[in-house]
Amino acid sequence: MKTDSWTSFLRPIALTLIFIAVDLSSSDASEVEKPELPTSPVERLQSLLETSGRLENAEIQIQVEDHIAHLQGWVPTLDEAEFIAESAIRIDEIFGVVQALEIRGSLADAAARAETALRESPALDAKHLEVDVNPEGHAILKGTISCLDEADIARELVSRVEGIRSIETQLEVDPLLLRSESAIVAQLLLDYGDDPIFSRYGIVPQLHDGILTLEGSVASHDEKDFLMLGSLVTGVMECRMEQVEVRPALARAGISEREYQTSDILKVFELVNAADPRLEDATIVAGFVGSRLSIDAEVPSLSARNACLANAHALPGVNGIDARIHITHDAPALSSNN
Repeated sequence: MKTDSWTSFLRPIALTLIFIAVDLSSSDASEVEKPELPTSPVERLQSLLETSGRLENAEIQIQVEDHIAHLQGWVPTLDEAEFIAESAIRIDEIFGVVQALEIRGSLADAAARAETALRESPALDAKHLEVDVNPEGHAILKGTISCLDEADIARELVSRVEGIRSIETQLEVDPLLLRSESAIVAQLLLDYGDDPIFSRYGIVPQLHDGILTLEGSVASHDEKDFLMLGSLVTGVMECRMEQVEVRPALARAGISEREYQTSDILKVFELVNAADPRLEDATIVAGFVGSRLSIDAEVPSLSARNACLANAHALPGVNGIDARIHITHDAPALSSNN
């Protein structure tokens, strides 16, 4: 087994990252030890994160073993932790992620900051929403939304608030509430900006009478297909891609969007949870309803619940999570759209 380890101190303007990475990918033990190549999965992940423009002060420890990335260290926000995990999934040799990054941001006025983030976003009408945050940084989203897309938008916005460590959504869907086309465009821009690959391309969406037109460039026809599928959100009836150019020069070696069957995703989730020591005593059953992951679980603690959801949010091909998780030690079942 080949083991490479290194520590890199990165200090661009307004960005300080410490990477400690270990690559334990399978190889012939008889091979002569060689210097780490630029094509190693940990180095490619480091490069992807360095150039993302998304991370502030953080310390990230990366280990890749049997195609599973183990992420440890700390970041200021839950959103940054999830972005790192989503970036890892784009590395070709990495199939799943054990996401164990600690959130260390300040909790001062977190509920007020979260509600401000919701109100100021053009992607949803937040007048029916409120946020409670307990002293442990667990946020509960309450209120009424027009569709499940808005639950995912609200969760994404709250995850960007410094100090919030986990999120539970207790939201009711009122189909009589309407969304504007400008809100849908803002949702798509939020989605593209949160994607480790598409965030680099400057995709421009325009929506009129339910018909979405996209402009910009992608690296491959596969990426173009993924972009179209990801753009078919609630309120979009047709997606026109004629003005999206395929430019192979944009491709980054060993980094790509990949198509997963639901059976593959569920198998990856099973392998990741089995590799996560925080879930040793957990019972987790998962399935799909459409493109949303459904989870029924019994776990020993709130930290185990958060571990289960963190690993789920790192899965590829999942558009939202519906979870019912029972904490067996002195806590009620928690049911939410995450």
